[in-house]
Amino acid sequence: MNELGLQLSTDPQVLAIPYFYGKLSFWAVGLPVVGPIVRAHHVSAFQRFVMKKCKENPEALPDAIGHSLGSYLIFESMRAEDAPRAFYRRVCLMAAPVSSREDFEDVQGHFWEMLNLWSDADEVVRWNPFGHAGWKGFLHATAYNRVRNLDMTPYKHRNYTEPGRAWDVAAGFLKSG
Repeated sequence: MNELGLQLSTDPQVLAIPYFYGKLSFWAVGLPVVGPIVRAHHVSAFQRFVMKKCKENPEALPDAIGHSLGSYLIFESMRAEDAPRAFYRRVCLMAAPVSSREDFEDVQGHFWEMLNLWSDADEVVRWNPFGHAGWKGFLHATAYNRVRNLDMTPYKHRNYTEPGRAWDVAAGFLKSG
């Protein structure tokens, strides 16, 4: 169980430290004028959150699991330079609104491995203006051998937030190696 008492995986050894960014922010990120400012603010805040957690446990390199906007924050935390860029051991993205054409050049060295769970049944990511990696996978994942795509069809956007296969796959991925 995680600190909120939520069972996200059938594996009892998985501890989740949730990061909350607020419901209003979820809608504001897509606004034409305000959106880029809101996104930059939340990426920077997330980078500081990761740095704080790393300072609290300096001998461990964190793993990260993100869904939807959380996936965006994780990915951008490795790229954005407004705050110290984040480093992760393993990253699992679920329904990620990140560019499916990502070449990983500007995030190299900021993670050991990445697993992208995607589904062509996810209509939310399909129409998302930020990217479609959660709808069709990363197109260049094979060129960067530390990134794998896993088709989760028939998952829809909200299926990832429910206990089940996605969380079991994510927990297995984070525990491997």
